[in-house]
Amino acid sequence: MRKAELENIILEAYQEVIQESLLDQLNEEEPEEEPTPEEEPDMDAPQDTVLEDATDKILGKFPTLKIALIKELKRTEWVEVDLSKNDDKSQASIQ
Repeated sequence: MRKAELENIILEAYQEVIQESLLDQLNEEEPEEEPTPEEEPDMDAPQDTVLEDATDKILGKFPTLKIALIKELKRTEWVEVDLSKNDDKSQASIQ
């Protein structure tokens, strides 16, 4: 068997695999059931109760990121500075 023949066989097999759709396999499988909660909900809990989720656990490991995401940003007013006046003084001091 030559190298070219082997390449052709591999290419044909590869094309057959590509043509088979994974979506067909997914459609044949049964749909997953909805996950059930681990605990029963506490109906007597106050409205202010916040449940911890995965995001809280991740942000707990990165406190700086948590502050950056949660802290309310303050508006900053930018002022343009005319640097040409300062350049004249600095040029004079250099000479």
